[in-house]
Amino acid sequence: MNIRKLIDQFLDLLYPRRCPQCDRILPKGQRICESCYQEIRFEHDPRCMKCGRSLKGGAYGTEQVLCADCEAHPHIYDHGYPLAEYHSVAHALFRMKYAGRRQNAEFFGDEIVRRLGRELLSLRADMLVPVPLHPARRRKRGYNQAADVARVISRRLNIPVREDLIERVKNTAPIKQSDERQKRRNNLKNAFQLKGNDVKCKRIIIVDDIYTSGSTIDAVAEEFRKAGASGIFFVTVAAGHLGTAMR
Repeated sequence: MNIRKLIDQFLDLLYPRRCPQCDRILPKGQRICESCYQEIRFEHDPRCMKCGRSLKGGAYGTEQVLCADCEAHPHIYDHGYPLAEYHSVAHALFRMKYAGRRQNAEFFGDEIVRRLGRELLSLRADMLVPVPLHPARRRKRGYNQAADVARVISRRLNIPVREDLIERVKNTAPIKQSDERQKRRNNLKNAFQLKGNDVKCKRIIIVDDIYTSGSTIDAVAEEFRKAGASGIFFVTVAAGHLGTAMR
């Protein structure tokens, strides 16, 4: 038995794993309550060819390739890969972001790899870049949940994580206090700044917890696009399906 396994077993004794969704203590070896897992609405085909959200069947006919949001609002990134619909994982996300349940990142990262790993590998990405927090928010929270998820994906798919390429220089107000799309975009204008020039001709997967209007992903993607990145994609734990209020 390797040292890592021994450490994990010791930590499981001290801090029993809890269900990401309902927060109940789990039996040894279990990652989530079976009933909670069944309630998660994973994104599925047919998906929007831009943002990757599930298309709501029938409303636009069988030839639909873009969701209504992406049809109406062009994006800077190339393509997205959200894992699940926001409301079905909202409790787990809240605990991961605000209640110190960093182990939830492992569950989400594993599910991303299990369900989207083949597609992510097909992108031939050079790096995973988690959306950075402003230093003040990072100090208050103690960690960046997007970086935690990115590190899990990195270990499973062997794609390096780069947290040194871009920083958040504007401490923006939470999106839930600014719901309109234009307000979101204005809120994020000049919020990010490149720290290095390591992205020219590189293929990048941006990692974040939630995708709603795409304003955050676009703001990061814009900086990479200006620096000459050849492909910009994103993967997120969840996606809001129009009208939901998130980040």
